[in-house]
Amino acid sequence: MAWAVLLVSAVFEAVWATALGASDGLSRPVPTVVFVVFSVVSLVGLGRVMRTIPTGTAYAVWTGTGAVLTVAWAALTGAEPLTLVKGLLLAGIIGCVVGLKLATPPSRPTRSRRRRPRRSSGAGSPGSMGCRVTPVVRATAVSRRHLATTHPHAGDHGPSRPRAVLEPPPRGRPRHTRV
Repeated sequence: MAWAVLLVSAVFEAVWATALGASDGLSRPVPTVVFVVFSVVSLVGLGRVMRTIPTGTAYAVWTGTGAVLTVAWAALTGAEPLTLVKGLLLAGIIGCVVGLKLATPPSRPTRSRRRRPRRSSGAGSPGSMGCRVTPVVRATAVSRRHLATTHPHAGDHGPSRPRAVLEPPPRGRPRHTRV
């Protein structure tokens, strides 16, 4: 079903591309309205399809099919000549689109309807800038000396006040535990 929606969206792409050309720079109202409506419908279809078909494949098939249909329509209406070289290149695009379809494994939805909230894992979570924040409750003389040399204002708060130290993320394989 996703592939059928993708092909219909590609046909709508060809419609809006043709309407955009006929709108004379968006100055003619009817082709402009056709352009806006069909571009929105085409993009909504592409967005829905990307739930099951990988993004790169869906986009390549959508643009390739839409481009071939746009050129074919222009050739059929006489707006653009179809030469042998252009025909061979369009056949190459069609071959690539078919190849992408054949090379794509059967599609499964990439996300369920009900989304569970994601848990922050500390390092690498949004806003952490790749650092892990570790609370330091009691600083030892060695850690105070380290903080004083790496963070010029770290010793201004007194030795017994808790503070946070930014540590770089651990090297090697991340140690994430799921609860």
